[in-house]
Amino acid sequence: MTSPAFAGPVIVTRYLGPTDYKGSRVVATHKRDGETTWRRVIDWDHALNGPENHAAAAAALLQAWPYDNDLEIVGRGHDHEAYFWICCSRWQIEQQGQQCLAAIINASRQEVSA
Repeated sequence: MTSPAFAGPVIVTRYLGPTDYKGSRVVATHKRDGETTWRRVIDWDHALNGPENHAAAAAALLQAWPYDNDLEIVGRGHDHEAYFWICCSRWQIEQQGQQCLAAIINASRQEVSA
């Protein structure tokens, strides 16, 4: 099995329906370990569609990240209950980008020499 192109923390977002006191919201969570869970709740923005609201919640949690934050969202998955946002460091993105570029250059050189 090959290692994934990007690896890092996952943020999970879920829709929270309206109550008698609050409107619709989206909650973003990251469970760091057995004792620590980070979370942000944002109000549903009716100018955005569903995935955009979930992306906004994930971005809000990243903005409040308690460590030196060089994380970017690089992928999204979902099931019938939640969205899953894959994050990784900018350094990792740059490294992967350089490796991809090198592979493209090598492939094109092989085609030219063939």
